[in-house]
Amino acid sequence: MKTLATLVSQQIWPQLHALALLRPEHLVLLHSSDPKHGIGPARRLQSALQRWREELEFEWVPLSVECLEISDYDAAAIAGNLEKLGLESLPDMLHVTGGNKLMGFAVFEWAQKRRLPLLYREREHGFLRLTFSESGLQTKDLPFDPSVLDALDPGETVRCQLTEGEIERPGELIILSEHGKLKGRKELGKAIHAGRDCREWLQILGEADEESKTGDLLEIQCAAVLLKLGIPMVSRSLRLKASETDVQRNSESFQEVDLLFHHQGRLWLVDCKDRAAGSQYRDTGYKALMEDVSGARALGGLDAKIICVHKARFTIGQELFARDFGIQYVDRTDLVRGFEEILRA
Repeated sequence: MKTLATLVSQQIWPQLHALALLRPEHLVLLHSSDPKHGIGPARRLQSALQRWREELEFEWVPLSVECLEISDYDAAAIAGNLEKLGLESLPDMLHVTGGNKLMGFAVFEWAQKRRLPLLYREREHGFLRLTFSESGLQTKDLPFDPSVLDALDPGETVRCQLTEGEIERPGELIILSEHGKLKGRKELGKAIHAGRDCREWLQILGEADEESKTGDLLEIQCAAVLLKLGIPMVSRSLRLKASETDVQRNSESFQEVDLLFHHQGRLWLVDCKDRAAGSQYRDTGYKALMEDVSGARALGGLDAKIICVHKARFTIGQELFARDFGIQYVDRTDLVRGFEEILRA
């Protein structure tokens, strides 16, 4: 495909999925003036794509990316904005998953008059191609493999998605070492059972906290298991802080994420808690789970996934809560089987 024009909103993952599916040479980001839902995400996405093209040479990244501001409340104005695309440079397709409903309706009408096909991503069923004909609107499923996006550094997509706060420290980026590549899963399982931290299995880039913490052992073991199960890279100890433009100008970090990785074209957050059950945990467990949900959506959008690796089992109430919010549990004593079942599903 030569040119794709796409409506931008706060969620960047549908945009990345569309690029992985269609692989256009040129991309036009249609955005509003809203810094949180329009121009902000568009500028971050444009900057990220240009950086990935220059530094990482991903084949699915467009050769050029431009931004075009359109109205988010006036249908006639949106049509006038779209005319700026020019008759000689009409896009081959318009992606309408993003934007607000009025923007979507206006773009739909504009495309219908010009018989331009549309692309729409339905969360449960994937991408649909919409075309206009004499007999009406036609839809066609467009299957695709989102795993091409798994090679992205999790910190890169977090930086692109994040609308509140900013990354204070990217933390560590972990991949398998040559030693780790040669060893089998059973050997890793035995090493974990023996209480080893498995650092010899890993190549660790970047920095985390200099002082060791109680949970470091579990985090390193989980990272080793994920990598051995085929995850390309794992981010550890990424730290967020309030934005420099925040009114309070608070420089203190407000969240640190244990582990992040990409799998099947989405961001996964792993919350590690290596402590025994007790009244304090039961009292704070619901709050911690809710923080995981809000944190995952802030970092990876609505499709982000959460895995809790806890020494303490969930209570029945917490288990029901986790199920309702799509939080999955891995037993601290059986990491290899627990992660394998989740990734294979």
